[in-house]
Amino acid sequence: MSDVTNISPPAFRLANKLQVSEFFDVSVKTVDLWVRRGCPFIQRGDVRTPWIFDLLAVSEWRYAPPTRVRVDDPEKLKPKDRRDWYEGEKTRERVDEMMANLVTRDEFDAEKSRIQSAIAECLSRLPDRLTTSCKLPPAASAALRDLIDRERAAMTPTP
Repeated sequence: MSDVTNISPPAFRLANKLQVSEFFDVSVKTVDLWVRRGCPFIQRGDVRTPWIFDLLAVSEWRYAPPTRVRVDDPEKLKPKDRRDWYEGEKTRERVDEMMANLVTRDEFDAEKSRIQSAIAECLSRLPDRLTTSCKLPPAASAALRDLIDRERAAMTPTP
């Protein structure tokens, strides 16, 4: 049985860089840029050897819908791609803020402070409520109040 993974395309689909640039009506420098961006080729060229491309594969690569690449670590990107990624993230954050999907840092701090105040108020009333409803002895109530006061102090950040 023959190896079907090593089938070469028909000769009429093969082209060098100049022919690819003429076929797509772009410059040879653009074809070089495409190669750096992942354009498929059959043979890498050098001074004595021409580049060889399959026009069908190049067309499929060129006109394929763009795929969104998930970036786990932008620091691993090439410098230009990394800069573009960071600029895109800044733009996305501004758009999200405008659409109210994000809150500003000041809004977050204000809401956090409001929530912490509400929790502190509930905790300050807790020993009295437990003493009344559970009939706690004064010693247990005092120990509970000390414990809650320590936890409230730990909850508030120190500047």
